[in-house]
Amino acid sequence: MSNRAQSYVWRLRVHGKSTPRKFLLVRIADMVSDDSMSCYAKTRTLAAYLDIDPRRVKEYLSDLARDGHISVLERTWQDGSQRDSRILLHGPWDAFGGTGKPFPEITLPKLDPTHPIEVTDQIRDELRQRYVEHANEFGQFPDGNPRCRWRLGSRAHSIVCWYGIGNIVVHNGRSATVTAVTATDSKNRPLPQEHVQLHYIDDDTTSESWVNVDEITEPIKENTSSGGGDEIGTGGVPKSAPHGGAESAPHESSSEPKVEPSSPNGEKNASDDDPAVRYLLRIPEAAVDPDQAAAYVQHLRSKDIRKPLGYMRTLHKNKDLLEDIAAWKRQARTSTQAGMGGNCTIHSGQEMPCLPCKSDLAAGGQEADRVIELYLSDPDARPDLTDNRHLIRRLNERQPAGSL
Repeated sequence: MSNRAQSYVWRLRVHGKSTPRKFLLVRIADMVSDDSMSCYAKTRTLAAYLDIDPRRVKEYLSDLARDGHISVLERTWQDGSQRDSRILLHGPWDAFGGTGKPFPEITLPKLDPTHPIEVTDQIRDELRQRYVEHANEFGQFPDGNPRCRWRLGSRAHSIVCWYGIGNIVVHNGRSATVTAVTATDSKNRPLPQEHVQLHYIDDDTTSESWVNVDEITEPIKENTSSGGGDEIGTGGVPKSAPHGGAESAPHESSSEPKVEPSSPNGEKNASDDDPAVRYLLRIPEAAVDPDQAAAYVQHLRSKDIRKPLGYMRTLHKNKDLLEDIAAWKRQARTSTQAGMGGNCTIHSGQEMPCLPCKSDLAAGGQEADRVIELYLSDPDARPDLTDNRHLIRRLNERQPAGSL
């Protein structure tokens, strides 16, 4: 329970003057923890608290997300079935979801209004790192798709995804602001590809148009401090794969990078001092041996993105190569052990990867303590928990001295 969150939510004017939606937001504020300002909840549970139909709760949650009060992280089990979602509550503690603009508030005597917050590049980078970490908590499916995805249109999605609402993109050579994003058509049927609604910056009218995400690109701005190299990004936020999942990698990559004289996807050519080239040239020295370097390059080539050079430039600026290779090796080791099987030493009869161990970590308390102690004593013995290493470290740091 977070008293800070509850105190703040009570002063808000929610969705106009919607009492049911405000009660739902208050209930969420009562459930979130002070450290993460998030909670795990099922629609049926929230419906039971409010004594209303679950369909109403879904409607209210969508409205709260659209208004920016919450972001929903949709999570799935390893077999693809849906599990309880993670609800992230926005407020002054995260610069109102990275916008810096306070939510509408009621007027009360002796109650000063909440002031705007200046959102710096550092704040947005920290928020992005946090949201991506949440999304990567349960890793990926064998096909590489993330098991957790930020719901389209939420403020967390706008931070982690380059074509999220409020971000600047380029369409047919014109800069535009994304005003909406959807994965379904007007009849709520799934679309083959996500669509975004754009408002062109050079257009004085209020007209907006829907386009396929394949038709837009990330804006490129000149980096005058590095000899004219190009960087991908807006507002200082390095772009990642959609919905906050693990980042993609290029079609073509090698330890001896070859740059074509022209690029069909509109990227600027790379020179010898280009950050993309420098990153690729570091692979042999960062890897333990040539075989490992070749395997890492093959790992990159197996991925798919539209702008390989822009992706490598972003990695060069924002990601440590040694850490990236180490994470890749851990993931490969996890996949290998998961295929071999083996039983969990905590939950009798459970084969690895052990889902009850991950559930215990999410629940916290004494159940999580056993998993934390086991992993920290020998991480290599439980590679299936590698994706949860950041959560384990945070939980361990909050333990009192001598508890482990």
